[in-house]
Amino acid sequence: MLNQIKWAIQRVTYGYDDRIFWGFDCHFSNTIIPPLKKFCSSYDLGNLNPERQAIYTETLRLIAEYEKTWDTEPLAEYFGKHIGWYWD
Repeated sequence: MLNQIKWAIQRVTYGYDDRIFWGFDCHFSNTIIPPLKKFCSSYDLGNLNPERQAIYTETLRLIAEYEKTWDTEPLAEYFGKHIGWYWD
């Protein structure tokens, strides 16, 4: 009962509660990785500037690694550091 009250107060105060952190890796895996892979794959990497080409290539490599190991940490860290590159 106390947790329900705590989470309700958090939702009112912050717009979310602590439980969002429990499943963030699943959210990243299911909601962010598939469109990120499609986005990076949709470009002809040879026609991009060298820095963007390197970032998209590394992103696709990390996605392939994730698909083998299901470890989101390396990809999530790289994505966070380079998030400004993922739009056109």
